[in-house]
Amino acid sequence: MQSGRERPSPAGADTRDDLAVLLRALAERVVDTRASGMLRALNAEAAAFPRLHSRYFEEIVAPRREAMNRVLRRGVERGEVRPDIDPDLISELLVSPLLARMASGSTDQLDPERASRLIIDLVLDGVGVRAVAECTGTA
Repeated sequence: MQSGRERPSPAGADTRDDLAVLLRALAERVVDTRASGMLRALNAEAAAFPRLHSRYFEEIVAPRREAMNRVLRRGVERGEVRPDIDPDLISELLVSPLLARMASGSTDQLDPERASRLIIDLVLDGVGVRAVAECTGTA
């Protein structure tokens, strides 16, 4: 069950840029009416076809989530991301706005590059080291 497209491969240089590579790929799928229609149908039929849904999750979702988690863990190692974050939760925070737009069918004005960068900035400003320093008065 391959997506027909290569999985994006972040360069590993900067957390924001690496996340942008991964999130932009999802955003491009979300604005693709055929791809988003198939995903909405798959999610709607998950209870009726649990093996198909499980296979989709294992082959498509899980590897992409792990790629995002690797980027976040590297960000922690480089001091760009707070060490107390839960990578799974942050990954979910990053992809949820795009999935919500897809579910509502309001993707016609969505620019994948711009939306990805905005979501990343909003989330990382909350999990970045700078946010902790500002909250603790050590900035």
